[in-house]
This record gives sequence, C-alpha cells and structure tokens, in this order.
Amino acid sequence: AVGQGIEMTRKSAYLTGIAFRGRLPQGSPVSGLLANLSILPAYFDVEDICRERSLAFSFYVDDVALSGEAAREAISPVIKSINRAGYRVYGSRKKKKVMTRNMRQCVNGLVVNDGVGIERERLDRIFHEIVDFSRRDLSCEDFIKAARRVDGLIQFVNSVDERKAARLDGLARMLGVL
Repeated sequence: AVGQGIEMTRKSAYLTGIAFRGRLPQGSPVSGLLANLSILPAYFDVEDICRERSLAFSFYVDDVALSGEAAREAISPVIKSINRAGYRVYGSRKKKKVMTRNMRQCVNGLVVNDGVGIERERLDRIFHEIVDFSRRDLSCEDFIKAARRVDGLIQFVNSVDERKAARLDGLARMLGVL
C-alpha cells in the first residue's frame, strides 16, 4: 500500500465553492464529502491508472492509498493526475509511505493487511482518553463537548469493529463519561 497526502490549491477549492480562507473547513460533518466530491476529476484518472495495473486504491479526504504488486510504479502517474486536477501533492518522505505485504500496512489509523482493523495504538489512545476524561473536573459545557468527542471516537471504532466499540462504550458508561 502507498499512502500520500493531497492539498487543494486555492484555485480548485474556490472553483468548487468549498474553501474557507483558502482551506477546506475541518470538523464540519460535510467536509469529508465535499473533499471527496471535489477530487472526482482526479479520482477517475487514478481509477484508470490503477485498473491498468490491477491495483486497488482509495481516497479518504486528503489521503490516497494504492495497493497491489505494481503500486510503487503507479505513484508518479497518480501524482501527475492529481496535479492536473488542480491539487498539490506533498512531496515529503514523512507523508509518502510504501508498505510491502510483509509489513503492517496502516492507512488513516486502520490496519489493512488482511481486512480492516483499528491500530492497537489508536485503541490505547482512545482508552486513555476515556479514563483521563473520567478523572477531570469539568464545567457542564466542557463535559458535554468531551462526551461528544468520546462518543464520536467510539462510533468511529464501531464502524470498523463492533466488539471493540462495545468494550469502549461499556468502559465509558461505567466511568460515567457517557
């Protein structure tokens, strides 16, 4: 799998009418949908590139993942296609990851080697956030915000692994967080 970050240029963001101060707003429930809709021109080109090489691929907001034997050779054509669509691809080595089949393949906090699962580290962070939250003395307003955040994290886990989400939900309820 190959992971790569994408940033909208001001031109493409303004043309699609979704920019706020030159950027896609983070935290809005529709930001992911808007980002995915705005990348559609590049999506179809990337789909063709991947089909020619028998690759699987996915876009998730500003990340692209390519999977298959020829993923490494598809990186350059995919980047060119994304650039032609008005986006800038980050070139840093930190953002670009090539993960072979004998490595743990993580994309957006999910392990994707054999099916999809949540990274152990991410589950641990959520667990500790729930426990830490239960120990804090918060105002009513801050408590509601923190509870919504915990609920959102649990819902994310639930979208991938219902059993693990049920355990986190049980912990949160036992500690009085939800």
